[in-house]
Amino acid sequence: MKKILITGSAGLIGSQAAKFFIEKDFTVVGIDNNMRAYFFGEEASTKWNKEKLETDFKDKYIHHNIDIRDKEAIAALEKITGKKANVEYTDVNREGDHIWYISDVRKFKEHYPTWNYVYDIDKILEEIVDKGHF
Repeated sequence: MKKILITGSAGLIGSQAAKFFIEKDFTVVGIDNNMRAYFFGEEASTKWNKEKLETDFKDKYIHHNIDIRDKEAIAALEKITGKKANVEYTDVNREGDHIWYISDVRKFKEHYPTWNYVYDIDKILEEIVDKGHF
């Protein structure tokens, strides 16, 4: 039996990747914790897509609601797959990664000139901690 692990499996790209590999006779282990709903509200939830994958592909799609940013979640993935994860942490952005502009947003404003702060960074981090996400 061929298995593949797909993170973000309920999202647009992840769900299409899941369908592609299922059609190639893989069993898909899907990881998605629906952070879209947290960040953008319930109207942006990927829950419907996760449920569609589970319904359409039954035993060929196995879903796990875990956060891969969490070391315990990585341990859970290792248990699910029976393999040791190759995890590397680095403080250097890879070429093409999103850059988090905290103190100097001039470049960001060049791309989004009508954008303005709703929260400052301290307020955002306080909210993350208050919601128990840290």
